[in-house]
Amino acid sequence: MTHLVTDLARPATEDARELLLAVPILVLTLLLLVMATNVANLILARNATRQSELAIRGALGASRARIVGQLALEGAVLVALVTGVGISLSR
Repeated sequence: MTHLVTDLARPATEDARELLLAVPILVLTLLLLVMATNVANLILARNATRQSELAIRGALGASRARIVGQLALEGAVLVALVTGVGISLSR
């Protein structure tokens, strides 16, 4: 006498398998979008408080290109640090 064992979960999830695999990807994408938005808001808030500093630099003779270059360099350093942390955490 042989007993037949069947997997009851497979027929229930077989049709929705692709959807079930896509849900974590969608959640991670939305999480990254929220994080990127928060970081952008923090950078904008920081630059808003530095507006007087940048105005003083301009009044003292710094060109716009020099000020933009400084802000770009600060942003590049921030990106490099965050990238390094992200790579080290992913390993």
